[in-house]
Amino acid sequence: MGEDDELGDTTHPYGDHGAAVDGFEQLPLMVVVTDGPDLRTIAFNAGARQITRGRLKAGEPVLDGFGPDLAGQGWPDALLTATSTGRSVSMDEARVQLHHADGTTTEHFLDSLFAPRLGADGRPRGCIMVSREVTARVRAREALEAELAELRQRYSQARGTVRDLQRALLADAVPVLPRLDVGARYVLASDEQGAGGDWFDVVSREDGSAVLVVGDVVGHGPAAAVAMGQLRSVLLSQLRAGIGPAQALAFLDGFAATVPEARRATVCVVEVGPDGGLLYSTAGHPPPLLLADAGGSRFLPPSGGGPLATGVVPLEATAHLAPGEMVVLYTDGILERPGVAPAAATTQLLGTAAAARSNTVMPVGAPGSAAERVCALTIELLTRSTGQVDDITLLAAQRRAPAPVLDLRLEPGPDAVARARAALVRWLDALGPGEDDVRVLLHAATELVANVVDHAYLGSVPGELRVRARLEPSGQVVLEVADRGSWKLPVLTGERGRGLALVRRLVDRLEVDRSPDGTTATVHQALRRPAGLLERRVAPPATSEREHFDVFAEAVDPPRVVVVGPLDAATAAETGAYLELALSEADDRASLDLSATTLLASAGVDLLFRVAERARAVGVELELVAPNGSPAQQVLDLVRLPYRAPMEEAS
Repeated sequence: MGEDDELGDTTHPYGDHGAAVDGFEQLPLMVVVTDGPDLRTIAFNAGARQITRGRLKAGEPVLDGFGPDLAGQGWPDALLTATSTGRSVSMDEARVQLHHADGTTTEHFLDSLFAPRLGADGRPRGCIMVSREVTARVRAREALEAELAELRQRYSQARGTVRDLQRALLADAVPVLPRLDVGARYVLASDEQGAGGDWFDVVSREDGSAVLVVGDVVGHGPAAAVAMGQLRSVLLSQLRAGIGPAQALAFLDGFAATVPEARRATVCVVEVGPDGGLLYSTAGHPPPLLLADAGGSRFLPPSGGGPLATGVVPLEATAHLAPGEMVVLYTDGILERPGVAPAAATTQLLGTAAAARSNTVMPVGAPGSAAERVCALTIELLTRSTGQVDDITLLAAQRRAPAPVLDLRLEPGPDAVARARAALVRWLDALGPGEDDVRVLLHAATELVANVVDHAYLGSVPGELRVRARLEPSGQVVLEVADRGSWKLPVLTGERGRGLALVRRLVDRLEVDRSPDGTTATVHQALRRPAGLLERRVAPPATSEREHFDVFAEAVDPPRVVVVGPLDAATAAETGAYLELALSEADDRASLDLSATTLLASAGVDLLFRVAERARAVGVELELVAPNGSPAQQVLDLVRLPYRAPMEEAS
């Protein structure tokens, strides 16, 4: 055998063809190669077959092989982006669920790169997907994080008081209500930015109505956190007094005018009536999202009204929430994601939230509460490939049938405690409160039922033991344990007779009513569900590129400043410098052209309000220019800033 036979054919630029094929097949990676705009599968290796279990077919579109599984999990967008734009997309540790023909579901965590496959002319003609299974790494890290929870807590306490201040000022739970299923999530953009100005609240009322609030103070750091806390406290005092959305925001608007850091904050307040009627007010804030069946999901129209302390009066609008439908409030951090156009961001939010509500995307292990699913999955799926540049807050409430009353009649025998606990567990599971409240109520029921068994019928024939529980419109559970016996209480020694004292310490309120006809012990306990206040950073992928930005002044009279690209926190300072120069050079007029502005974020809105105030102070009329349908025009309408839409040129 000659030397060429040992080494194989080395005449091709990449060496031996057979070795290349073997290497492709044996790579410890999932590799799929597609061709054409329909992403036909033309090559895939053993790693791909192992994960997909033979669902990929040569010559068929790759998305047909995956079926509907990945439709809402971000993969089609990544494949199509690489093919249509020639830009690589990466997703790190993306959680994927695959439903197989045998009825099983597998969950994987994958590091994936979607690279364009180029043709002879250098243009993209398909996609090369390379994925590495990192499930073991992710699971190991999760286990390690669980073991180090106490150390992380100590580190968090030592890291700084600003984050602690924010935690103290934010709501850490939402109420469990009989007619609304409520969930919330708050995710910080990064540790480096410090505390942000987002907040949320839910106010329950005795008449069965509830008020949902989401707000956003411009900026980060101690000043933003303190301003947020002040606005939240003032608004809560109004809403708890029964004041409606617009009137409460009008009061808040007057207060914000006295706090510089609170000016230009945006707020959305939605009052949900017992019959599903919605009364809402959007003070410069993105409007609520209503999720419904049969394609009825939509964004509600803004009510009108600008950000706080900008001179625009808050207004109210109405809508209706049918049983099963959901209203979602959010801050603009979920829309202003790197590399995502505003129109695409709103479409993605609508589609992802709707899929999460209907539990058609990544259902395995998803929260049973639809409101919790929408909050958790929407943030996870929309930020997985883009990251985030601002804090994100989501608050969701789904109208549901009133919670039933638990009414249990038992004989006060040895199994009474176990039967009462089991029934109470089932009843609470349907409501979905936090573990602490469940533990408190189960402990209270155990002590109270045991007391009846031990003391109510001493020396007499055992009679009735009744356990009742109901959820009040305010979100408070009323738990009653009643008997018709005549108690003979023991002397308080050792562990005997201390049940009532212990229950009184655990619950919000305990009342004991003794009469000749028997004894009723009544527990009052507010039910809450913890809100997801997440401090982990959601980082953008390493391959993401910042959108092109430019700002320049045109040598015209009157002075004109043009912004190209995003006007956000990163570009506001430079834009502001150009605008200050334009105002100093203007006689009586100047303009800012936002026609080519691709994103007008909250920091950009804050700049526009500040520059408008500055222009009025120096006697200059500042005109904002934004074409109809442009990203800037949509935001300017929302925050009620006047602008001019240029006439379209005649064709």
